[in-house]
Amino acid sequence: MSEIIINIAEEPTSKKHISWTYEERGDDIILYEIVECSYKHPQAPEHATIQRIELERKFECKKTSIHASAILLLKNALDNVSLFMRTTEK
Repeated sequence: MSEIIINIAEEPTSKKHISWTYEERGDDIILYEIVECSYKHPQAPEHATIQRIELERKFECKKTSIHASAILLLKNALDNVSLFMRTTEK
């Protein structure tokens, strides 16, 4: 398997939203968007792309601020999503 170096100094040719996530850092809460970015392939820039999953920092605030309510709601939903998923056992 060979390695390919992606030049991330260039802007991606496209971005696709995947999901949201968060990080708690002390009294702060940070919202990230998980995106799939497409970059031009270094050996065939006109014909191929390379996909890379990236985190984009979207918003940061104190947990006690009024602006944190939407992030905390998302945090609780993400933390408890397993309660709503159905699993099938064979």
